[in-house]
Amino acid sequence: MASGNTEFIIDIEENENDNEEVRDSIDDAKDYAIGLANSLVDVDMDIFFKDIHSKFFSDEDISFMDSFLKLCSKRNQFIIPHTNLVKFGVMTSTRSNDVMKKLKALSLKQNVDYLLRHVSQQDDSGTKNAIQYLLTPKSFKLCLIRAQEREGQTKNPKMFAKYYLLLEEIYSLYLNYLSIYRAKLNSILHSDNEQLQKDKIELNDNIKELKSDMRELIDHTKDVKDDLKEKDKKIDKLQDDVTETKEEVVFVKEVLVEKCKKTTRDPSDDSKVHTFAATTYTKRDGTIVVKYTQGQRSYVVNTIEAYVENNNHEIIIEPFEHANGTDLRYNLRDEVNKHRKALVKKLKNEKAKKLAALKREINRYNRTRGDDVEERSFYEESKQFKTTYLSDITVVHNLVSFNYINNPYMSLQDVLDIVVNTVKDIHTSPVE
Repeated sequence: MASGNTEFIIDIEENENDNEEVRDSIDDAKDYAIGLANSLVDVDMDIFFKDIHSKFFSDEDISFMDSFLKLCSKRNQFIIPHTNLVKFGVMTSTRSNDVMKKLKALSLKQNVDYLLRHVSQQDDSGTKNAIQYLLTPKSFKLCLIRAQEREGQTKNPKMFAKYYLLLEEIYSLYLNYLSIYRAKLNSILHSDNEQLQKDKIELNDNIKELKSDMRELIDHTKDVKDDLKEKDKKIDKLQDDVTETKEEVVFVKEVLVEKCKKTTRDPSDDSKVHTFAATTYTKRDGTIVVKYTQGQRSYVVNTIEAYVENNNHEIIIEPFEHANGTDLRYNLRDEVNKHRKALVKKLKNEKAKKLAALKREINRYNRTRGDDVEERSFYEESKQFKTTYLSDITVVHNLVSFNYINNPYMSLQDVLDIVVNTVKDIHTSPVE
């Protein structure tokens, strides 16, 4: 007897140690759940359970949980054969009498908790009649929870009881999390409402002050109108003066253009005329390069012909006279970059409009959804809209050439059109 009592005392001490570890885990999990609530992290029950389990109770086996949850939708259907009682460690025998004893011991009722049916089985000795029990999911789980640990079991049935105890504990944590989360949210909403009331009072005061200012402004406007009538007469006089000045400017411009033609574009030797041209080729990595060539006409013509013949270039801008090729290359670079920036701005504005429309749609949906319909998340759904940056439009420009890499925003043809149109604006005849 003394030895038996000693073993009993040891078991109690071991259980107390286990319980203390469980309590520590529960306390840690509770603090973690409170932290989620105070941070207003919105989590549903399924994610909450798996998160708490992985962080604080990972030694508990719940690998069967998903399959058990699927059984909930078939609560009253007789779908589980009694052989699963052995498979999950409830029994070590599948004999009909042993199964019946177990079902009666658990107070399970025939045609309510299980079905009994006779089936024919074929073996080497011929056809035999056998009894099969089919359990409902509820009665099967009851067998798992009340199963005792015995020698020869395929599984330790304690794991199922621990699972349901863990489920109850985490459900309690989730209820506490929801309570704190809602209280925190209500507190913020209450604070916001108080601020709205203060803002409303301040707005009314501002409106009264604005009305007073408006009356003063109307009186002042009458005086200004009288002054404007007088000034209109002076403006008419100024417009006449401006018209005369514009005519003089046009005349001076025509004179300067004629002088420029004579000094920069009409050398005595045509081969020495300053010329500009552009060719394109593709690198092995797929990068498309547009190369600029400038200099005296003979140099430019010979150079691009060599590019075409020896380096598989294609001519996209034929040689044309241009007094300052360096300025033109700056213009081309600036024009391409200007179009890139404008495109990024346009895409960002389009994204903002789509996000605003999505937010309105989700708000309407969430306001009218039923209790059994899952709430939509603006944060998650907004991820489908990607932000476009200048670096995504891959056109790298320098004074000698620019590199183009395929991207979904600006095609090579778009870039070439910008280049050609820029040249056309500066010097019409070469690209007509």
